[in-house]
Amino acid sequence: MEIQSELLSSLRSSNATLPDVIITSITYFQKESATDRDFLRKFNFDYLVCDEAHLLKNAKGLRYKNLDRFKTKHRLLLTGTPVQVRFLIVTD
Repeated sequence: MEIQSELLSSLRSSNATLPDVIITSITYFQKESATDRDFLRKFNFDYLVCDEAHLLKNAKGLRYKNLDRFKTKHRLLLTGTPVQVRFLIVTD
């Protein structure tokens, strides 16, 4: 809640600076309803970097759908696990 309070004040003030990086785990995108996730969707991010991207290969899955709702200019998906598909297409 303290982080939310600080970020809210940043949204309201033109002098406040937003953090450069917000780090979370992939499990953050698994839950059906998450107050923090809904809160972070209020921001426009330049980059979203996601590790364990092999867990997002199902476009109909909950993780993929939750992640796709974030407003970003660029997305970088990382994985050390071989993805068992011939093509991986990422769109903005």
